[in-house]
Amino acid sequence: MMDFLFNPHGRISRKGFLVAYLAPYLFLVYIVGPMFAGLGLSILQVLIGLFLLWPNLVAVPVKRFHDMGASGWYQAGIVGLQILAGIIIARGLSDAGVLPTAGDAGTFVEQQRLMVEQIGNAPHAQLGMVLWMLVGLAQTALFAFVRGVPGKNRYGDDPLQTESGFGT
Repeated sequence: MMDFLFNPHGRISRKGFLVAYLAPYLFLVYIVGPMFAGLGLSILQVLIGLFLLWPNLVAVPVKRFHDMGASGWYQAGIVGLQILAGIIIARGLSDAGVLPTAGDAGTFVEQQRLMVEQIGNAPHAQLGMVLWMLVGLAQTALFAFVRGVPGKNRYGDDPLQTESGFGT
């Protein structure tokens, strides 16, 4: 599993992306994280975030691009768009004078509510949020619905022809 999450070489199928990556990611972020939300930004949430940073931004997306016969460098463009969206969000919040501070809210739910409220008061931040969401949705749809190249390609064997069906 560690090789699956942390090694950017090889290919993974749509099934591998959805079952072995996306489902556990959503579980950790939306089920486990809020369970510990009463502690504020707990060490567990920070560790989950750091643990998922490399797989989320590099290893898993690069392998999906490889499965489709494309260079993993396309992921650099997606990360660039996400960074641009983050800059637009931060600048929009700053321009509107609603940049959050560390002591604004305690629990995870309160932090999320406050962020939505603050972005609602900052039109440029809303634009950045829309860009960030569209990039994420487009990438998830691409990885979930576009079939990989059948058979072996320059990035490795077809993950659907492996024993697990997930890939390497």
